[in-house]
Amino acid sequence: MTGWWLAFFPVAAAALIGPCLIGSRTLVGLDFVTFWYPVFSFAGGAFARDGQVPFWLPSIAGGMPLAESLGPALYYPTDIVGWVLGLPAASRVAWDVWLHLAVAGTGTCLLARASGLAPIPTVIGGFAYMLSGYLMDQVQAGTLAFIRGAAWLPWLLLAIQRARDPGQARWWTVGSGLLALLALAASFQLLAYAVFLIPAYAILVSPPGGFRRTAMWVTAMLTTAGLLGALTILPAMRYFSLSIRAQPGRDWAYGGGLSLFDAPLLVIPSLWGPAVGDARRFLGMVPLALALFALFTFRNGLCRWAVLGGLGIVLAFGPATPVGILIAHLPFFGGLRGAEHWLVLLYLATAMAAAHGTEALIESPRQGLQQLAAVLGVACVLFAAGTWQSDALARRVNASPRFQEDLRASHASPGGIGPAMRASFRLGALVCAGAAMGSLAASMIPVPAGILGASLVVATAGELMWRGASRPLAESPDRVPGIGIPPDPFLSLLRRSGTPCRILTEEWHKFANLRMNLGLEWLQGYHGASLRGFAEFVDAGAFRCPGLPGLFTWFNTRYYILADPNRSPRLQPVVPVTNMAGQRLVLCEDPAYLPRAFFVTRVDAAADDNAVFAALCRTPPSARRVLVTGSRGAALAGRKAPGTVRALDLTPNRIRADVTSEGDGFLFFSEAWYPAWTGFVDGVRVPVERVNVMFRGIAVPKGPHSVDMVYASLPFRIGLWLSLVAWTALAGYLMRRRAGDCRTAWDAMPGVRREQRLLPGHGGVP
Repeated sequence: MTGWWLAFFPVAAAALIGPCLIGSRTLVGLDFVTFWYPVFSFAGGAFARDGQVPFWLPSIAGGMPLAESLGPALYYPTDIVGWVLGLPAASRVAWDVWLHLAVAGTGTCLLARASGLAPIPTVIGGFAYMLSGYLMDQVQAGTLAFIRGAAWLPWLLLAIQRARDPGQARWWTVGSGLLALLALAASFQLLAYAVFLIPAYAILVSPPGGFRRTAMWVTAMLTTAGLLGALTILPAMRYFSLSIRAQPGRDWAYGGGLSLFDAPLLVIPSLWGPAVGDARRFLGMVPLALALFALFTFRNGLCRWAVLGGLGIVLAFGPATPVGILIAHLPFFGGLRGAEHWLVLLYLATAMAAAHGTEALIESPRQGLQQLAAVLGVACVLFAAGTWQSDALARRVNASPRFQEDLRASHASPGGIGPAMRASFRLGALVCAGAAMGSLAASMIPVPAGILGASLVVATAGELMWRGASRPLAESPDRVPGIGIPPDPFLSLLRRSGTPCRILTEEWHKFANLRMNLGLEWLQGYHGASLRGFAEFVDAGAFRCPGLPGLFTWFNTRYYILADPNRSPRLQPVVPVTNMAGQRLVLCEDPAYLPRAFFVTRVDAAADDNAVFAALCRTPPSARRVLVTGSRGAALAGRKAPGTVRALDLTPNRIRADVTSEGDGFLFFSEAWYPAWTGFVDGVRVPVERVNVMFRGIAVPKGPHSVDMVYASLPFRIGLWLSLVAWTALAGYLMRRRAGDCRTAWDAMPGVRREQRLLPGHGGVP
């Protein structure tokens, strides 16, 4: 048992080294600053303010699902704890990254131990995977979904490997729970990869003649995992079908694949991981040399890792191989961008091969050193190639104007999120070191002392975590909260407008995301994964009916941030501005912008969306005439009674309007349509109509009424009950198995107790 704890000790300590290897700016990655931080802050703030999970994100892209999207997780255990404790987004992410780095390294160690390796080789394997280019790249970018998915991957393979042993069928259920964690973490891309990987790995480790039994258990495992993760899988399936990812183009499906030009970067000159550039492609020289040494010594058990590593690198090329083309045409896979994420298999396989190489080196040091010298000779050649290639890439990236602007935008101020995350990581360093030392002590000293030491470690860790959680971020009303980026001059003007309205800007989407928590709403953002109806409407406004304001008036767009303010005579320039990237723009106002909600002058029917756009291009938005397609359009056609909106209350999960209609009218909302929204008029449920391709509308009878729209997702409710039942059944099954093991152990004790009763002082014969 000591060997297992010895394997954990350096793995936990290694978590302290990882961020140091990839530079001081690692903890302020662009993806985190411009996407994840605003979304996490919005979710946490909405939860603290309203006491409920925010299902809808109204601030970007005309509004879109938050809980059902393929991005942030809302039901992952660490997310739930973070909301309940009210942790700031930066501190929560820092702690989350620490935790999952330790999970990744520990899982790799246990996987190596289950393969029969000694403690020291298992430590090397844990180091190699935890500090691999893939994980370090995700730490740098701040993409929690991929960090979490990569952390649980070795545990999944461990469960499959243990399940093949006689009497260990319960490990299939454990694997189901681990696979469901990927769904709860919104790591849908790695979840799809795992569904592809698990059958392949199960076949590799299945005993001869056990293929049928293995196939049965794998099917049961995937089915159970689907039930456990139904809470997120079912809603995400509906969102996926209605987003632009459901019908991706070739560029989207094949984007981000490894190219032959970039392949030499797998041997970048670095020991464990990269120091600069895109870390996802870097294997590191030490793991690579040890892995090659293991292959040269023909170690047993390497076949499966060679197969998985080869599969990972082949699939990482994307459309460059027939296999990649086939994968991209499978259901759901076509909407997954970035084939390079398949490299996670290569890194895990390299880490396991490095562990085997270390054990071979320990077992035969003289012969091993000679062979290792030959391997290092080959590595030196690869080292030189990687040096040339990485230097060329670095020069190319550093010369890019966009790189310079990204750098300026993300690190424009020394205050804010960077120091907050680094402070949390320092606290995490103390906690990891204390936990490792306590675990080591508990495994080597008597049980009472071990319990005492473990209690002290837990108490110390809790104190450090509480201090880190209670430390506020640097915020001020003149800065984007918690980020420390200098403010844009027009933000105070927009905040003083006093009327809920949206803003159209010609800047990059990241600026909209950064300003999202200021109470402003923007017409872009979210990494291009918006609803398909929104994308089609924006394309129509830009290409079918060009000109500003044009169709964008329907969005309740009052302000425009443009490079050329003379593109529309109706727009009135307000003030010239220079944004945080140094881009010179002009803030313009549309004096004839449409309100957030209003009664239309007439409802017309249309055959399809193309007919809607054709009619919208002919009729100015100021006419306030809307179109509805299908049978609903025929039923609603002709409604034109005027009315007034007396009050409008907007929250993420509910919209409430007090209105008065002079007849059978139709109330238009400039909110993105989504089937999860349910309408009520005076408490009576009514349909929420899809108007003008992407907006919402509700038919209102004559008189004063209270109109409500509530986010009530049927797939979420079904998935919630399925998940609750499945998790309860899984917990009951595991507890029953555990109780059975305890009864078996207890049944073996009566003989011992009878022998004890015969001893002096136990009621026996003196």
